[in-house]
Amino acid sequence: MKVIGHTLKREGYTVLGAHDGSSGVRLAQECRPDLVILDVIMPDIDGWETCRRLKAALPVPVLMLTVKDREEDIVRGFQCGVHDYLPKPFSPAELTARVKAILKRSGSTAASQERLCNQSLVLDLATKTATLAGRPLRLSPSEFDLLAYFMQNPGRLLSRRELLARVWGDGTGEGKASLLRGIRRLRAKLGDDASHPTFIFNVRGHGYYFREP
Repeated sequence: MKVIGHTLKREGYTVLGAHDGSSGVRLAQECRPDLVILDVIMPDIDGWETCRRLKAALPVPVLMLTVKDREEDIVRGFQCGVHDYLPKPFSPAELTARVKAILKRSGSTAASQERLCNQSLVLDLATKTATLAGRPLRLSPSEFDLLAYFMQNPGRLLSRRELLARVWGDGTGEGKASLLRGIRRLRAKLGDDASHPTFIFNVRGHGYYFREP
């Protein structure tokens, strides 16, 4: 799974990992990913049962990795809600192509939305650039990713754990200091006063939300 993670990160995707099916379902419910990649053979519960639990919890597309290519296994997977199969062994190029195709078919934000706008704030995901009232913003990679995730989820309350997982890849939720520093720096560059915010709002004890356009 580390190879898969490295491959997708090189393509610009944020990748979260879980050690077993049960923790994977919990992580997906908290972070609401654009795509879930499962293996049929996993500890705890197998890929088919994990897929059933995922589909019962949220409408997320699933790509199943498997060495089993029997027709009955493939039919069973589709009955569980699998969107596509990728038999092992596979190349990084084939994995990336399958992921892009699924995201495109599902209409995922990750595949379709390259330019985000909120009042005078504009974020271009393709060029990794941001402007505020026509003025370029100099953002670090983590600041850019944090702002992008905020702008992709306007008006939705985002917990600290979700932000840490989606922006820093911290599935443990223990990097509170990194998140606070990141939000403080981002607010400063946006000219956002924490006591009278324009963009980033804090709900004490629960998380943050970004103003709706």
